[in-house]
Amino acid sequence: MPFLLRCGMAFLAVVGAVGVLAVALILLVAPIAGTFVVDDEPATRGQFLSSALPMLLALLALAALALAIAWALWKERPWSRTAILVCWLVGLFTLPGLVPDASDSRALRSEVTTWAVLAALVWWYLYRKRAVAAYYRALIARHERPAAPPVPPPPSPSEPPTP
Repeated sequence: MPFLLRCGMAFLAVVGAVGVLAVALILLVAPIAGTFVVDDEPATRGQFLSSALPMLLALLALAALALAIAWALWKERPWSRTAILVCWLVGLFTLPGLVPDASDSRALRSEVTTWAVLAALVWWYLYRKRAVAAYYRALIARHERPAAPPVPPPPSPSEPPTP
């Protein structure tokens, strides 16, 4: 496995585990926390959880995606390459909603441009870098190779040979 894919596998495993742990901790601490604030206003536990739910679900989905990609890299699944690129493209298309001040068009353009350049570099690395492309070609060939037919066991010495 190429070095950067190995590093990405470890990084995504940690990110995915931390994401799942963060959601679990928030949900475990929420029932015993004293005060809640939503949009700089005091809120009830129910208001806080209902406003936090979309963020928690998104964090959980991203953590699951990170863990799925880490698993695919670990098990050397050919679809890991597509999953990595999809993850970067999802990030690119959801970025406008994540930029703190999306009304500042200059900051938004800068973020989107940076993310697009990084996504293009990831695409180049996964599909055009010779060593990585060869690695994935070998994975695809290994997974598409038909399984060998089962070999029948040799006859036991007590059985007469069949004609």
